[in-house]
Amino acid sequence: MSHAIVAAASAKASALTVVPFRVRLLFVRHGESQMNTSAHLLGGQHNHVPLTQKGVNQSTLLGRRLAFDGTRFDHVYTSTAVRAVTTAEIALKNGGASVASPSMKVDHNSALLEQDQGDWEGMERKDVYTAQVHKEMLDLHMDFKAPGGESLRDVQERAIAYMNGELERWKERSMSDKREVVLGVFAHGGCIRAMLQHFIGVHDQFTWLVAQDNTAISELLIDVRGTALIRLNDTAHLKYTMQKPELLAEPAPPAAVPKAAI
Repeated sequence: MSHAIVAAASAKASALTVVPFRVRLLFVRHGESQMNTSAHLLGGQHNHVPLTQKGVNQSTLLGRRLAFDGTRFDHVYTSTAVRAVTTAEIALKNGGASVASPSMKVDHNSALLEQDQGDWEGMERKDVYTAQVHKEMLDLHMDFKAPGGESLRDVQERAIAYMNGELERWKERSMSDKREVVLGVFAHGGCIRAMLQHFIGVHDQFTWLVAQDNTAISELLIDVRGTALIRLNDTAHLKYTMQKPELLAEPAPPAAVPKAAI
C-alpha cells in the first residue's frame, strides 16, 4: 500500500474521531401505573395516577440496570405526572451514586406530559374507536386528535421545543468539557414516540408502531454527524429479573477487604 493511500486513510479516520459534541439521550417510559391495568379505558394524561406495585418493582430493576450498564446522568428530565416522577425517583435511588454525576439535577416539566385525550379520557376504547374514527386516524396519522384534546403532532411540538433548548445548552457543555454528556428523559409512551419520530425522521404513519413498554429504555446518540438510534424499547432488566423476586431485595454490602490483602 502506498504512503499516499495510508496517509489518506489515516486522515479520514482522524476526521471521524474529531466530534465537537456528543450528547446521549436515554428516553425512559414510566413504570406500570394503575391506569395501565385498565387497558379497556383510554388513559391520556391522568397525571395524578400512581404506580402499581409492579411499576415500583419495574422502576427498582431499571435503576439496578442503569447502574450495571455504567450509565451516569449529567441531568434528568421528567414530566410532571406522578407516574413519571416516581419512576425517576425510584430508579435513581436504586441506581445509587454511580448513576448520578455529582452536579446532576432533576427538572420536572409539563412539556413532557402524555397526549391529552380531551373528552375521551377515561372512556372505554370500544365506545371511542368506531370505524369512522379508525379511518380518520389512518388518514391523519399524527395530526389526529380527540375532541378537546391534542394530536400527537401537538405533543411533539411542545416536547421538542423544550428539549431542543436543553440540547443546545448541553451541546455547548459537551464542547467546553470535551466529553460526552448523558441525559435521561422520563416520560410517556406517546410523548416518547413523538420525540423519537422527530429525531429519527421516520414517516408519520409509523410513529404509533414504535413499541414503548413500561420502563423501556430508548437511546439516541447525537453528534455533529447526526442522530444515531442505539437501542429501542429495551426492557432486558424485566425479561429475566421480574421472574426472580429475590433480585428486588437490597443488594448486600460489599465484603470488607482484609488489610493484609491490600
